[in-house]
Amino acid sequence: HVATLFAGKWKTSPVKKLKGFTAEASRKFRGLGKFDPDKARGIAELLFFLANGIASETGQESDQGPLTRKTTVLTFISKRLSGGISLRDLARHMHLSPTRTCHLVKELFGISFGRLLNRERLLVAKSLLRSTDHPISEISGKVGISSQYHFSRLFRRTFGMPPGRYRGKISGALEN
Repeated sequence: HVATLFAGKWKTSPVKKLKGFTAEASRKFRGLGKFDPDKARGIAELLFFLANGIASETGQESDQGPLTRKTTVLTFISKRLSGGISLRDLARHMHLSPTRTCHLVKELFGISFGRLLNRERLLVAKSLLRSTDHPISEISGKVGISSQYHFSRLFRRTFGMPPGRYRGKISGALEN
């Protein structure tokens, strides 16, 4: 494509003799239309997006560095925390395959997508326990965990104590 664009640029004036070209290539070159800057710009943009897609599928960083991708993943999770979030949703958002997204999350965060999602949910829940007096069942729903029992188990496994005790401990520390 680049060669076609380059060749087309020089097609603004007739070419008499083409050195090094086969008869077939010469005929095709002469058949090219004249250079159109608007068309060239459009094709260049298309090639740019195509190259970015190929680069992201092969694991190469394009114009988005690791920090930008990390931010993209965390922002996606935080905006949809209260609803159901799947790896497939994130993959669609990032224009990647689910397999590539799974590998990317592991590369960027060192943990699986499921663990990252739970970590982010629990960090928000911890903040809500500190800053609000909402019931624990409401907080678990706000962070996208419908079962209060499951929420309490995850919280205890992650922070070493159940959410109610954590809230009591924080409240007691603030009163003293």
